[in-house]
Amino acid sequence: MISSFPDFQKIRADQRAEVGTYTVRFKPYSDFNFTNLWEWNLLEKGSICDLNGNLVLLFTDYVTSESFLSFIGTNECPDTAYKLLEFAKSSGMRPELHFVPEESARQLETSGLTVREDRRNFDYVYAIEKLANSENAGLKVKHRLARTFPELHPEARFEIRPITDASIHPHLMTLFRRWGERKKARNSAYDLAHEEAAILRLLAHAEALARGGDIFVSCVFWKDAIIGFGIDEIVQKPYAISHFVKGDVEYKGIYEFMNEKIAQHLLKHNVQLWNWEQDLDMEGLRKAKSTYHPAEFLKKYIVSETQREITV
Repeated sequence: MISSFPDFQKIRADQRAEVGTYTVRFKPYSDFNFTNLWEWNLLEKGSICDLNGNLVLLFTDYVTSESFLSFIGTNECPDTAYKLLEFAKSSGMRPELHFVPEESARQLETSGLTVREDRRNFDYVYAIEKLANSENAGLKVKHRLARTFPELHPEARFEIRPITDASIHPHLMTLFRRWGERKKARNSAYDLAHEEAAILRLLAHAEALARGGDIFVSCVFWKDAIIGFGIDEIVQKPYAISHFVKGDVEYKGIYEFMNEKIAQHLLKHNVQLWNWEQDLDMEGLRKAKSTYHPAEFLKKYIVSETQREITV
């Protein structure tokens, strides 16, 4: 049972079902997806509690070690937000709530609080049917590249494996590090270490995280090597969420080929919408995600106290 505010408890790998009782009523915001909560909890300080029947999260930024609060729910939202902001101030945190979902933010419109869009953290959501059949969906360039890959590499094969298949884990990390070397060569400031740690954390706890979750790995094999992979999860229908996708760009069309194949797999499982998460204000990532023409955004907000003007 999840404890009551302000008694925060650290997130455990076996709490998927408990967290799900709060989040299942909402669209699958990436920040409240249980797998994401676990894999990116690199400092193991992430904590949760219940306040007014809403799920409250205490996040810790793994780069700055700065803590901040968020919540998801529509119960007594003004009271929830004010109490969390007071708790933040008394605990030495910045008095702001981050990643607040649109459904929760709407309940704060007349609360007297300042609610502003957090564009860098909007989740990109795509229509699966369009990605699975890109030729007829205004994505002809993507479709052409998806066709180029097997033409150039007819021996390559695409396979779906469960996340618990430990035999592929070392190969995933080999590709990740090769991908990372190229990424660092182009952008020396890219944060490779934390992403690697998150993938390793996910793989290390694959058995526990797979219980009650539908997480799978899409692999592109060339001979005995994995040259592309995606880690995705089917969450509440009709949604899936993408956790990681990496490809060796020496193989032209590898990403377009994977995206189309994964979309076709998801479509067979009656998934209609695919969350590719946020762009974090990274120009290259925003451009790449925009070229696939998202069907919608899952909007998130920053909530803070309204500053009163002092007149003299």
